[in-house]
Amino acid sequence: MAKIYLSSTYEDLKEHRRIIYDMLRKVRHDVIAMEHYVAADRRPVEQCLQDVQQADIYVGIFGFRYGYVPPEDHGNPKQLSITELEFQHAKNHGKTCLTFVAKGDAGIPLNFVDAYTGEGKKGEQIERLRRFLLTENLGSQFSMPHLLANEVLAAVTRHLDGARSIIPTNTDSSESSSKVTWDIEEKGSPYPGLLHFTRKYASVFFGRDADIREILDRLRSPEGRFMIISGDSGVGKSSVVDAGILPQLEENGLSVDESCATVRMVPSQTAHPFTSLMAGLGSMASRAGLSPDAIANDLAQDPSKLMGYLRSIIKDGTARQHLVLFIDQMEELFTAQDITQSNTFLTALYHAVQYFSHRTLSRSARTDIASSCHHSKRSPALLSSTSRNGENIEWERALCPRASGTLHDARYDHEASRSRRPLDFRNLFKSTHS
Repeated sequence: MAKIYLSSTYEDLKEHRRIIYDMLRKVRHDVIAMEHYVAADRRPVEQCLQDVQQADIYVGIFGFRYGYVPPEDHGNPKQLSITELEFQHAKNHGKTCLTFVAKGDAGIPLNFVDAYTGEGKKGEQIERLRRFLLTENLGSQFSMPHLLANEVLAAVTRHLDGARSIIPTNTDSSESSSKVTWDIEEKGSPYPGLLHFTRKYASVFFGRDADIREILDRLRSPEGRFMIISGDSGVGKSSVVDAGILPQLEENGLSVDESCATVRMVPSQTAHPFTSLMAGLGSMASRAGLSPDAIANDLAQDPSKLMGYLRSIIKDGTARQHLVLFIDQMEELFTAQDITQSNTFLTALYHAVQYFSHRTLSRSARTDIASSCHHSKRSPALLSSTSRNGENIEWERALCPRASGTLHDARYDHEASRSRRPLDFRNLFKSTHS
């Protein structure tokens, strides 16, 4: 069994830690946790980092608290929190790092949210760390403690059971027969389990070539401004887009002369959709000399500035001509407690899409959720006549001017292209810079 180092802040994630610890111990893993020192955030830095170094696997749980920052004379010149120090130490020593980041609806009380309590710069620090974990480190997201514990155990099991390498067999004679290898030491298991395939797995993502070609062909057509991909839960909508469509757009562009940058966002990643948007665009915004946090705050006050910011980010932060924005799990905008935020975000996105020329791509979520949103009391404000500055936006007409596609039983269902599914504009915008 493995020696696992369990890292997190303490008071805000006490219940999460207890359940994870008990579950890992039940399957006889050796779990090193701060409870072995003292049940508090102020644990001994040197001992913690030594234990991280001795562990086989690092498991990091991150909520909305940055946590205790050891003083500089304790070997912390950059003034990082102890949880970030543990993560960096694990990365620097080549440990397998399994990271899990709380969703906005994880039920963590506001008194454990640094951005709300205003404790120094810790709100900015935890948002920076969360953004890095979700975009650069491919961290998973969690909500309830028991679900998180199941995800942690599954991730640990996948890592331990993973083969040294994988050579997939391609039975389609029309595709390349070259062998593909996977470095499990560097990349971990090639099987994401119940999670969707991300760009990390693009080289070993097989079996959906016809779907990918069909979607790319439609996207590259003159009518490809907005595309909807809908289907039942688990048929592979996110995987097709994230591991199939986006990597090909990054590599090949819309055409030989039209290069693309791509970004994925999840509305519930943070408390406000504009902050979630900037979490995805953060690295590009930084390269453009802009502050993602400042942009998110500015957009919350004046959403009409989205066009200008996107223009600057595409021009100065991507070195590409076009930007593909993949909005995953967009149904969360319909079920959010603050429907005004969702309304404002979608309206600003609509105006930006109209400005950025002729192409927008959308990927839907589950068809059952799409149907429930269509009949919900909240949907008319978003789907029928969203009003901004006195202008009515008819979402069914403006965002769904063309046919949708449905993924069903691993196939691209052309029957859906003959029906209107206005609620299915669930998850993928793509706009271009002219």
